[in-house]
Amino acid sequence: MTREPSDDRHEPEPCIGWEVIGVDGSRIGTVVDIGREYLLVALGPFPDRDRYLPKSSIILTEDDQITLNVTREEVKRVSFGEPERS
Repeated sequence: MTREPSDDRHEPEPCIGWEVIGVDGSRIGTVVDIGREYLLVALGPFPDRDRYLPKSSIILTEDDQITLNVTREEVKRVSFGEPERS
């Protein structure tokens, strides 16, 4: 159940502490770090459950909330890897 990212660049930039929601409306987690190309999202209280998610998966940012083009189950199942270190 994926959707294409939004092309509307007038949406606010994501912020640390914002809630992350899946395309199906399920709560994924909370943004704990933001890079140029990624979000680090805490899926729960333990750091080993944090996931790097590409910013390209964002379809909507509003009301201190980010909606992604993937579901919570997809985030838990699929490894999106880690961002490149420079």
